This record gives sequence, C-alpha cells and structure tokens, in this order.
Amino acid sequence: MTLCEVHAMFEITLLIPESDNSGEKFGPETSARWEALLADRFGGFSLLPGTTHGGWRGPDGTMYRDRLRGYAVWAVGLACGGKAVEAAREACAIFAQEAVSVRFLGLAEIVSKAV
Repeated sequence: MTLCEVHAMFEITLLIPESDNSGEKFGPETSARWEALLADRFGGFSLLPGTTHGGWRGPDGTMYRDRLRGYAVWAVGLACGGKAVEAAREACAIFAQEAVSVRFLGLAEIVSKAV
C-alpha cells in the first residue's frame, strides 16, 4: 500500500471569453498561452464542460454579450488566493479584456486589467 500526502485546497474558477469584444474567436495559440500560464502558476487546470452565456453593460449603455469558458484551478491556503487575481489580470492582457470574473470561496470578483 502506498501512502499519499493530502493537502486541503480550494477551487478557483476563472471565466474566460471565447471571443474578443469585436466577436472574433480566439485561436488555439491564445488558449495554449493561457493554459500554460495556469499550469505554471497553479500546477494544472481543468477546462470545465460547456459554455456560460452572459452579458454586461458598457459605460455608454451598450449591452455586450459573451460566451465564456470556465477554467478551474486549485490553491493551497488563503495566501494563494492572490495568485487568482494575478492570473485574472494576465487573462485580461492575453484575451484583450477590460475585466475577468474570478470565483473562489463562495465569492465572485470582477478583476480589472492592470493599469
């Protein structure tokens, strides 16, 4: 029998759009870059099944609709939660977004791109 080490972890979900704000789908190289970042930062990721549909209203009143893919990663301890915010800011840069949604510990936050 082999013993394994067990760590309490919490799940973090990041919602990433399938297309940019002009409606152009992101290519596989963009997803590969994002997934490599998640693997480097968290040790791995899971692409959740299906898509999420959502929308948000811009400052000018325009309604923008998104199709989003959920990525789950896991972190050990609350101190690692900041890594989720950093990853969300990097997602803003990779996917040319103003903000990205992050959920963990029953809370959600819209994380804006770094200034």
